[in-house]
Amino acid sequence: HSVGHIWSPDGARIAYLLRSGADASDPESQGLGVWVLDTRSGETVKILDESSVAASLLSWSPQGDDILGAHRGRRCQRQL
Repeated sequence: HSVGHIWSPDGARIAYLLRSGADASDPESQGLGVWVLDTRSGETVKILDESSVAASLLSWSPQGDDILGAHRGRRCQRQL
């Protein structure tokens, strides 16, 4: 399942976290990474390995070049 969907400022991409398991309450759930969907082509790209279910996505940068996320209370950033 996917969680934490955030639209890029131009509306062309959606970033999300992919997780195993039926839903967030599944104790066997694991993170399967941060993914980006191109809404025009339908293509998806994994941009970051993330195995923790403690991660969350917060926002895109205003230019749409970076994604801000949080992981176990730490802030992290990934350049696209």
